[in-house]
Amino acid sequence: MSDRAVIREKTIDTIRAVEPNLAEVRITDATSLADLKIDSLRLIELGVLLEDTFGTSVRFDEWLEQERARNGTAYTLESLIAFISKADSA
Repeated sequence: MSDRAVIREKTIDTIRAVEPNLAEVRITDATSLADLKIDSLRLIELGVLLEDTFGTSVRFDEWLEQERARNGTAYTLESLIAFISKADSA
């Protein structure tokens, strides 16, 4: 399994840990956090768990800031995986 596939799997597992109602929901790379209806409290919890899972080099607040500045579709799983991959390899 590639590093990216491992990151994807761990990220989806973390999202489902934060929001157990998503256990049976199909989450693709194009799925956004808005699609999953993750509220602000769950978003904070997700950030903490992702930082715990991937280490302190993954600053979830930096990803949120990056996404806020984007035009078009933002906050997708693909974008989050790319951010974690980049931070993890830095």
